[in-house]
Amino acid sequence: MRISSTKAESAFLDFAIRRFSRLYPLHFVTLLLAALGQLIYFISHGETFIYSDNSGVAFTYQLFLASNWFRWEHHSFNEPIWSVSVEILIYFAFFGVMRTLRPNAFVALLALGISGLLHISHLSGILSPSVLSCGVCFFAGGAVQKLCEHRFALWFAGCIGVVTLVLLVLHIYDLNFKSFLILAVSTVAFFSLLDETRAGSVMRRFSFLGNATYSSYLLHFPLQLFIVILLDGLGLSRSVFFHPIALFAYLAAVIAISLVVHGLFERPVQDWIRNVSRR
Repeated sequence: MRISSTKAESAFLDFAIRRFSRLYPLHFVTLLLAALGQLIYFISHGETFIYSDNSGVAFTYQLFLASNWFRWEHHSFNEPIWSVSVEILIYFAFFGVMRTLRPNAFVALLALGISGLLHISHLSGILSPSVLSCGVCFFAGGAVQKLCEHRFALWFAGCIGVVTLVLLVLHIYDLNFKSFLILAVSTVAFFSLLDETRAGSVMRRFSFLGNATYSSYLLHFPLQLFIVILLDGLGLSRSVFFHPIALFAYLAAVIAISLVVHGLFERPVQDWIRNVSRR
């Protein structure tokens, strides 16, 4: 059974608007911040900070959320956005699969298997390996979502996660992409199902911290960059970063700033874009 053309395209358009309004505004701002910071750092130090490829071409790739799509691309500007960029291609693959076939566990497992084969065999000489890894994780999440509908999914996911973790701690099993994938999907499934139990009411008290996840992910590098520029400008030693208090202070600052940015920038802009799209 196929999804009707009109319904599928309408759903994809709605999904695209929601993801664009959620992801792109902050990405655009942090990209400009990283570009400005790299320019200031290059003028004052004669070199770039951490990421070397800060050319116009690299900027264009990041501007259109196309960084790390291809093997020839290098680390640049606000590099952490790479994981969001590779998701864009997987979104199109996901739409193609769901547009053609009915969404179910078998289809998700089939897409997972194909992504895994491409990842293992390195059949693609153009796409970045990160794209293929993202495809594996994305469709693994789809398969897990379907499997979570079964009665004993919570205990099964918990047991798989614990066993994998024990094997890693005892060095019986090496930490590689396969073990990471098993541990990741079982952990996600376990906590997702746990949220439906009484324990979920306790966990939801800390759910507000989830608002800081995306902003902290995109803000942490520009914040590092400008802290270093300020420290060097004041003539202070960078050895201060090795103090344990500096790490906790930095993490606390990132979370606090991220929550403020989410409330004052991310959420209002997101709502504005969605309201405009509805009109």
